[in-house]
Amino acid sequence: MLEHYSAIVIVALETYLARFLPLRFKFKIKNFDEYLFQSSASLISALFVTSLVSIPVNFEKLFVSVIAATVVIVSYVRWKNLGLSVLIGVITHFVISTIIQKCY
Repeated sequence: MLEHYSAIVIVALETYLARFLPLRFKFKIKNFDEYLFQSSASLISALFVTSLVSIPVNFEKLFVSVIAATVVIVSYVRWKNLGLSVLIGVITHFVISTIIQKCY
């Protein structure tokens, strides 16, 4: 289970680096807003699909993932900060998964 969270943290760091490096080193990107939108959307979409879809369907994991995704959406609507929302979602997923494991 720790490997999954490590992968999410690595992708989150890559997302921030994709946004930070062009600003820090002032790379010349024609349409910078489009670059940020596409890179963030593609990384978040990849994380969402890979974390939600599993064959065969494990309803316990699906439940935890849906709750965490809901928390991400609600926190994004509240604070309009995608990075913070994803971090809160990862923490929520970890806490709920840990609680469920301890119950069984």
